[in-house]
Amino acid sequence: MNKNADHMKILVVDDQVGIVSFLHDFFTGKNYEVAQATSGKAAIKVLKKEKPIIVLLDIKLGWGKDGIQVLKEIKEIAPETRVIMMTSIADEDVIEEAFKLGADDYIIKPFSLIYLEKVVMLKVLNLAIKKVGE
Repeated sequence: MNKNADHMKILVVDDQVGIVSFLHDFFTGKNYEVAQATSGKAAIKVLKKEKPIIVLLDIKLGWGKDGIQVLKEIKEIAPETRVIMMTSIADEDVIEEAFKLGADDYIIKPFSLIYLEKVVMLKVLNLAIKKVGE
């Protein structure tokens, strides 16, 4: 395994398997290590095991916990993890709540892969800069 893999680990959480698979393939192709989950419960389990630095988290998870509940848990377990919320509806109240709970960014579906990659790269670079400063 690449020594830098821990610095490039992403968790994709969405109840739509096609989106999870698509983002897995996209980011794997960009040399990220990608973990996957299709429910909030699975996301927390994977988070604890894999310790990703970035989580791409759907706000409207279909069963069990929604994305806001999962965000709260992520920030309790791993506050340093960067969370990018994904949503198909730009609900300002939900987005505002997500930011208050510690979300680092949000993107609207359908999203541009180029834009998403830039957002993820920016989060990775910010974390690297922060570590150098410590």
